[in-house]
Amino acid sequence: MENQIEKNIDYLRKSRLFQGFADNEIERFLYSTEFKIVELNRGEKLEIELDKSIFVLNGSIATYENNIDGVKTFINYFEPEGNVLIAVSPDTIYPTVSVEARKKSVVLLLKTNSYLETNASILVLQNRIQQNIISMFYKMTENVMQRTIATAESISKKKIIKYLKQLKTEQNSDILKIPFTRQELADHLQMDISTLMRELKNLQEANVLTYEGKYITILNSTV
Repeated sequence: MENQIEKNIDYLRKSRLFQGFADNEIERFLYSTEFKIVELNRGEKLEIELDKSIFVLNGSIATYENNIDGVKTFINYFEPEGNVLIAVSPDTIYPTVSVEARKKSVVLLLKTNSYLETNASILVLQNRIQQNIISMFYKMTENVMQRTIATAESISKKKIIKYLKQLKTEQNSDILKIPFTRQELADHLQMDISTLMRELKNLQEANVLTYEGKYITILNSTV
């Protein structure tokens, strides 16, 4: 175990799991737990252990769901700079999930109870670990929200452009008369009014169109 820590101390030191820890505190915490540090080559799969949490120390890890036909569906990437923690729950049917290195990677397998169950001898370190993990989950949630918002904005933009293309064909003009109020148009496109107005503003700032009242003028021939 000592060699594992010494060999990977730079990765451990930089990990968000041990943010604010001195090297001797990292060692003290790990020596008080059941842990394993695993090196994975590109394409190598990690065997999932239900009592372990997986922390990516270096490289890039992808998770996939496998259906009964063996087809893989991508779930998410995990990297030191982004999502770090692959949470493993005994309540999940993990044989359907695979963890695979996208490039040469190093991961820390840490027994989940190491930071969930109180250990008086390392209580202060456990509290700091828990705070760091909470921070990780906050960051992961923030990343998911950003991706969700970006996806929703992309879908809204595509809906607007598709509608304008249809209207352009019908009216055979780049100056389009919209047969709806803004709220009616938002309802027609199945989005809220604030999203519609934000995306119209974005398209105007990108010199794709201008809008005033019931009229939208197409400036970009791609629409």
